[in-house]
Amino acid sequence: MSKTALMLIRTPLQAYLAKRVLRQEGVGVYDLIYVTHNDGPEDRHYFVKLSSEARHHLYCHVRPHRYDILNHVHMAWRARHWRRDLKHDLTLMASVDNPLFSAIATRQRQATLVTFDDGTANYLRTDPYRSGKLGLRGTFYRWCLGAPVIQQLKQNIARHYSLHPELGNIVPKEKLVTITAGFQSGAAPDAPEASFFIGQPFEEILTPEELRAFLSRVRQFPVDFYIRHPRETKPLALGVPFLEKQGLIAEEVIEQAAHGHRIRLVGGFSSVMLNMGRDIPRTVILNGAMKGGAMMEQLARDAGCQVIVL
Repeated sequence: MSKTALMLIRTPLQAYLAKRVLRQEGVGVYDLIYVTHNDGPEDRHYFVKLSSEARHHLYCHVRPHRYDILNHVHMAWRARHWRRDLKHDLTLMASVDNPLFSAIATRQRQATLVTFDDGTANYLRTDPYRSGKLGLRGTFYRWCLGAPVIQQLKQNIARHYSLHPELGNIVPKEKLVTITAGFQSGAAPDAPEASFFIGQPFEEILTPEELRAFLSRVRQFPVDFYIRHPRETKPLALGVPFLEKQGLIAEEVIEQAAHGHRIRLVGGFSSVMLNMGRDIPRTVILNGAMKGGAMMEQLARDAGCQVIVL
C-alpha cells in the first residue's frame, strides 16, 4: 500500500534528492511546499519536476527583506493554509533549521518524520544542523512560529537519508539510510579529460586579500569550464567559458557536459566536491584561517578529495 507525504523543500539539491526519497519510501501521493529567496532557474526547474506529480503544491518565493524577521513573517503568511495537520503518513524535509518547516512538521501529529541531506550542513559539527545552536534571533523566530528547538526536532526523526553516511550526520548511525545520487564519471581510463571549476559566492566568505591568494592558486590548474554558483555575483577571472546550467544542479551539468570525458574538479569546499564520485579527482582549496576550516579539510579528505590549504 503506497504512503502519502508532505514534502518541504528549500533548495534545488534537496528537490533532486527528494525524488529518490519518495521512491525509496514508497510514496504514492504527496503535497509540496518549495520555499526560495533566490527564485533562480534551478529552483524553477526542480519545482516543476516535483510539482508535476504532486497533488497540491505551493511555490513560495520571498524576496530577501532588509530585516530578516520580515522574511519569516512573509513565508509564514504565504504558507498559512499549510500550518495544520494535513493527515499524511510521512513528513519529508531537509532544512531542520528552517523555523517554518519545523513548525509545519510539528503539526503533522501522526506523520513519521523523515529527513535527508542538505549540502554540507549535515556533516559539519559546528553547523546549527548538528549543534542546534541558533542564537537568540533564531530561537526567537522558532518561538514565534511555534517550532521546536532543533535538538527536539532531531529526536523525532525516524530516518535520515544521506549521500555520505560515513561522514556522520544529524542523527545517530542507526537512523541513517544510504541514498545514491549516482554522480560518477563512467568514462574509460584512457578517455580525454574535462576539468571544471566550481564557483561559489566567494565575496561572502573571503577577504580581498584571501581571494587574491585563492585565485592565484586556482590559476595553477588547467580549467576548461566555469560553473557559477546561483548566488555568485562576482565570478573569478579565469578566462574560461561559463557552463550554461539550464536549470540543473552542478552535479547533473557536469555529467552531461563531460560527454564521456574523464572529469576533474577544482574549487573551494562545497557539497558538489563531496557529492561527485570517488572515481573523480577533486581538488579543494581552503583558506586555513577560515572558521571551521580544519573540519572542512578533514571532511574533504574523508570524502576522497585532494586538499590544498592556503
